[in-house]
Amino acid sequence: MVQDKGITQGIGYTLIIIPKEGIPATSIAPAMGMSSSSLVRLLKSMENQDLIYRKSNQNDRRVTKIFLTAKGVELRKEIKKM
Repeated sequence: MVQDKGITQGIGYTLIIIPKEGIPATSIAPAMGMSSSSLVRLLKSMENQDLIYRKSNQNDRRVTKIFLTAKGVELRKEIKKM
């Protein structure tokens, strides 16, 4: 279970849906069926745990993509095995 890794199911699911090429932050909430305010808290928690980082699009600064850190990628591999 993801709880054995010290994370919530929301964090575990988010780790799984973030592709290598990143995902716009605005695409995550609808995919998870959650409000944008809940997503903001979730992403901030994941950043604090060094699981994700944010990067602004160079062509459109309004678009921010979410990427997994090396730690996030490793944790995703463990979660997928479960």
